[in-house]
Amino acid sequence: LLGAGMAGFLHADVVFRAVEGWLPAGLGGLSARLESLAQAFGAYRRQQGILAATFVLSIAIQVCRCSGTFLIARALHDPTPYWAFLAFVPYLFMVNLLPFATSRIGLEQGAFVVLFGTVGMQPDVAVAVSLLAVLASLVVALPGAVWLLSGDDGAADLPRP
Repeated sequence: LLGAGMAGFLHADVVFRAVEGWLPAGLGGLSARLESLAQAFGAYRRQQGILAATFVLSIAIQVCRCSGTFLIARALHDPTPYWAFLAFVPYLFMVNLLPFATSRIGLEQGAFVVLFGTVGMQPDVAVAVSLLAVLASLVVALPGAVWLLSGDDGAADLPRP
């Protein structure tokens, strides 16, 4: 499944051309935006080094998120095993991508209670761990926010594919 997703991503320009005729005519500018997005994805097909580095970096970020959340739970004396954090935390962060999840408060805590409840974490501990993880991520992001608000985002120095 992951391989099919990667192949679809890397060949999105080819896939778009194949299905373009099936799209309804009344889409207006949406079709052009989809085509532009598909071409941008296709541009990375020849950038295996960048893709590999991005994949490794994304795995490292998820392990750090899982580990941080695990340490928060341990600080609250929760015995939930580390494998549960590796299994659940990446999905809990994806909950925030849902179109009706407008902030990190509420839906994520409910999902935290449900998922970690399956491995024995008490609901009050799950909510506390989730809220502390949100707070920790805000604290970790603060230096980047300060740098971004300084006005020099460095975008002109970034290499383009």
